[in-house]
Order: sequence, then C-alpha cells, then structure tokens
Amino acid sequence: MRNIIMPQRFDLVSIDKWCIKLDSIEMDEECSFDYSSVTFFEPAGMLLCSAKIRQFIELHPNIRFSNTGFHQHTYAANMGFFQSVYQDYGKSPGEAPGNVNYLPISRINVSEVRRRARTDSKHIVDTLEEEAQRLSVVLSRNDSILKTLLTYTIRELLRNVVEHSFAQEIWYAGQFWPTKNRVEIAILDEGIGIYGSLKKNTKLCIKNNEDAVRASILPGITSVRSPDPNDDYANSGYGLYLIRRIAVDAGDFVIISNDCLLGSNKLKPEIIGPASFHGTLIRVRLNTQSIPSLNKQLPIYIYEGERLAKKVRKNAIVTASQISRLISDGYE
Repeated sequence: MRNIIMPQRFDLVSIDKWCIKLDSIEMDEECSFDYSSVTFFEPAGMLLCSAKIRQFIELHPNIRFSNTGFHQHTYAANMGFFQSVYQDYGKSPGEAPGNVNYLPISRINVSEVRRRARTDSKHIVDTLEEEAQRLSVVLSRNDSILKTLLTYTIRELLRNVVEHSFAQEIWYAGQFWPTKNRVEIAILDEGIGIYGSLKKNTKLCIKNNEDAVRASILPGITSVRSPDPNDDYANSGYGLYLIRRIAVDAGDFVIISNDCLLGSNKLKPEIIGPASFHGTLIRVRLNTQSIPSLNKQLPIYIYEGERLAKKVRKNAIVTASQISRLISDGYE
C-alpha cells in the first residue's frame, strides 16, 4: 500500500504545493491518504484539497483509495471535508447549519439556480444576489457594511462560475476569526478554467493559462467579446477587478486556475506561482477593522477601473507585457 502523507497545515499555500507533488507520486494498487500529522485546517485549503482528491481518484479508477488518521479532526469533519472526499465520517457538505463564525463546505447546483430563476421570472443575477445575501449574513455578524461588501463579493464570484465556467456545481466555504479580525470566503468550481473561458474572446491575445489568470483581474476583460448594451446585467469584466482591489486594500486575494496561482496583497500586487488543479478557486480575505473605510474607497476603485478599462480597450489585444504594465497602472 502506498501511504500518501497529507500536509501538516491545510492553508492554501501548503495545499497548493501538495497538489503539485501529488501529480508525481508513485502509485500502488492501493493508496491511503494519511491525516495523522495534520494540525490545522482552513476553508480554502480544504476546498482545494477536496477537489484535487476527487479529481485524482477519478483519474485512477483501478486503484483502491482509503483514509487513515482522520478521526481526531472533528472541525474538518463538521465542515464536511471528509464526506467531500468520499470518506463516511462527519457531516455531509452543507449539512452543518453554520453560525456567525463559519460557512461549512457546501455546494450549489448551477442547473438548480437557473431553474429557480426561470420559475421566479427573475434574472439569474438577482437569484445569485439572494444566495449571496443568505451566505453573507452568516459571516457579517450584524455588521451592515461588512454584509453589503460580502454580498457583493460572493455574488460576483458566483456569477463568474455560472456565466463562464461551464461547471455543474459551485463549492464554497467561509470562516470568521474574531480574535484575528479576519473573514475569509473561498469559492471553487471544476469547470473549464479562466484560460478556457477567455480564449473564446478573439480580441484577446491569451496564449497560456498564466496570461489568462493575470488578465482576468483587469477591468473590461471578459470572455464575452461584445456584451449586450441593452442588458443591465451584461458582464462588463469589472467583477474580479473590484473584488481584488477591495481585498488588497483590506486583506489579500488569491486566484488559482489550472496550473497557475496568482496572489495579491498591499505589499505585492502580483505574486505568481505554479498550481495543479482542474478548475478555478478564488479566496478573499478581509480585515474587518479595515472595512468601514472601503465605503469611501469604492468610488475611487470604480474611477480607477474605468480609466484602466479605457487602456485595455485601446490596446484591443492584450499581450503578456501589456498585462504586466496595466496591472502596475492600477496601483499608481
């Protein structure tokens, strides 16, 4: 039997490295994921790890997989992690009700969202807004400003999946750490990835996954070549740009899509690294003590985004060098 040691910490960086390492592991007829040495779990790390394990198992249908050393991890079990990797232990994804401190690992069926929008005669963005409001209530702790910000962030992340990924499900999880004044929301899909989406827009010169991930955070970049001007909800490519600007000023932002990781914080607006995961994960972290000032900053972000979008439209075709320059322009 091959024993696959899980990383000690389930933070996003450690899990990303583990996912890359997993691709080169020597396989046996039977393999066991060993959680004995794990001491720490975070929502985004659990989401990424669970998706990678599901994909890994699917790639090796003739291998028998099992888990060991997991029974002591009651937090991860309550969050629905083990059930999400086919281990009958703890709660199923979405079973835990959540509270003011956490959103358990849960999934949204995209077809069900579309059906509900049709049944209610609503635009799908309005239906996603309702879902985002429901989720933001759990983590906002009666803070109206934080609730508004989380609702916008979650709605745009859900919208990106529904409109661009071709994924059948959206996975999410969240956590509030009162002692750290930190809130985290992570959303994952196992769809076509950002490169698969943006390369459909022939106005963009997107040559690889890294170019696509970096371009996706620019305003005005979308897979839709010519958004419908008569549709008030037409995707204009501002969602990820604004979410990242908010996160960078009040915390940090990470996006992983296929083989590329891009991180951003106040000190480093662009951190590029490798990844190994089929789909897209976005994690937003906010320092709750920095939230009030964002109300004043939002009009500034939008103004900066409009200026930057004009440069993007002027260039028409975005190359790798243009992407770097435009990202830097957004922080002048």
